[in-house]
Amino acid sequence: MSAAAVIEEGPGLTFSYSQEFTDLVVEMHRGREGLPRYSHWIQDNLGGEGSRLDHFSKFLYPEIRRHCGDLASKRVLDFGCGTGASTVVLARHAREDVASDINPKTVAI
Repeated sequence: MSAAAVIEEGPGLTFSYSQEFTDLVVEMHRGREGLPRYSHWIQDNLGGEGSRLDHFSKFLYPEIRRHCGDLASKRVLDFGCGTGASTVVLARHAREDVASDINPKTVAI
């Protein structure tokens, strides 16, 4: 699977996934279209301003760095990675990022 992406640095990290990834995320949420926050679930998984990826980059990663120091020489474990919003940020800053999740559907994406 190709996870081609466009990544832009700035106050937060914006990340545009490939159409294949986008289609897999939509498929993962199939059957939930009638739920009130359906569009937000999709957007949270696809990056962009206000997504989980954006929030992790702006708010949580700086806190991790404050407690753990620079990750450039470290191997990190992203336990409960889901579809990988935090994985993208950690992989950009750490020597190595090992990601794991209990849900095989999200890991496969």
